[in-house]
Amino acid sequence: MLVRPLELDTSIAVAIMRGDADAASFLSASPETYLCDVVVGELYFGAYRSDHREANLQRVAEFISRFEVICGSLRAAQERNPQGETSSGGEPDS
Repeated sequence: MLVRPLELDTSIAVAIMRGDADAASFLSASPETYLCDVVVGELYFGAYRSDHREANLQRVAEFISRFEVICGSLRAAQERNPQGETSSGGEPDS
C-alpha cells in the first residue's frame, strides 16, 4: 500500500485537539503529517477569539509543535496523485 504525506485541514486539526478518536486516526494513516500556514492561522484566530484565550493559545502552540508547518501547501500540491487513482481502494486521493 502506498502511503502519502498528509496535510491536516482546520476541521480535522480542531477535532484532534478536542480528542476525537476518529479524527486522530488520520495521524496513524501517514508517517508524514503537515499543517499549512493557513490552518495554523485559523487555529490561532479561534484561540484568540475564545473565552479561555491563554489556555487555548497554549494548546494551539503545543499542537502545532507536533508537525512541520508548510507555507502555501506547495509540498502537498506537488505530491498529490494527479491521476485520481486510489491507494486504498476508496475515494480518489486528494
